[in-house]
Amino acid sequence: MSTHFSRYPDDDGPEQAPCGVWIGDASDLSSDWSRVDCKRCLKWKDTIMATHEAEESAIVQQMGDMAEFMKREVRQNIDRPWSEYPIGTKAHAVMGGHWLKTVHGWKWCTGSTFPTPGGDATSVTLPSPAGESQ
Repeated sequence: MSTHFSRYPDDDGPEQAPCGVWIGDASDLSSDWSRVDCKRCLKWKDTIMATHEAEESAIVQQMGDMAEFMKREVRQNIDRPWSEYPIGTKAHAVMGGHWLKTVHGWKWCTGSTFPTPGGDATSVTLPSPAGESQ
């Protein structure tokens, strides 16, 4: 029985170890390299760790990008009738998703257009003034 490296051994487990071996009932997983005895995992340790670090770095970068985006998107309370909001306004739903005001009405983020946003709209984001980038 071989013990393969796994970044997250407590998860349901991958079907394939990072070394390429398919995991079966006769395999164990560990995130502790001192417990890993798979020769392929040990041979590819530097590559496996570099890949893991690159994936983690990409996740952190994506989280930073999302945080920057959320900072730029200034939400405000609904303060007027829906018909008075300019085209490009987003109306945010309480449980996620949004409507976008278009010339034809309020388009839900998954595609359908309605005369007004739903009753669960809790805030709006006005479009940026012309010439101002987001």
